[in-house]
Amino acid sequence: GRLDSTIQQLNEAIKAKGENPELLRLLASIYREAKKYAEAVDVLERAVKAGSKDPELYFLLGVVYDEAKMEDKVLEAMKKVLELDPAHANALNYIGYSLAEKGESLNEAEDYIKRALELKPDSAHILDSLGWVYYKKGQFGKAVAELEKAVKLLPEDPVVIEHLGDAYLKNNLKQKALKSYEGAFKINPGNNSLKEK
Repeated sequence: GRLDSTIQQLNEAIKAKGENPELLRLLASIYREAKKYAEAVDVLERAVKAGSKDPELYFLLGVVYDEAKMEDKVLEAMKKVLELDPAHANALNYIGYSLAEKGESLNEAEDYIKRALELKPDSAHILDSLGWVYYKKGQFGKAVAELEKAVKLLPEDPVVIEHLGDAYLKNNLKQKALKSYEGAFKINPGNNSLKEK
């Protein structure tokens, strides 16, 4: 009930103050928290139409497009972030990882991720992305090196640990792969892809 009340109050404030980007961002974040992604997209698109030049607003829009399974719009939003802020490490990483996940333009993906890593050299998520792009390129030794660094920095992330397990397996390090998969499964027992491995 509280959530509905908060949404109603924010909508009233937006009606009173006009399409205020900060209020719209807050409303979108509440919808996102409630997993109402279509509503979050609608609100963020209104914020963008109101003329906001805030790269963080476009970044959030890209993330919510992703969560709403609107993949065709994700890269467009992230590229808009880079137009506004070419040194936005998270957008660079998001584009690179998205391309790697699809197995598309892997050299371009690697370039985006390496640019992000220059800006945030100790980011576990960016190291994971670099390891994953190496994995997708079949450079499994390089993948292990980057993914081991990522796991050291982020030892509780099941996705990063699973990626490392995949890279170990491709390097024929079966015991290490099994240990990684078990560790990832312990953190996230609902992961069906781990059950298959």
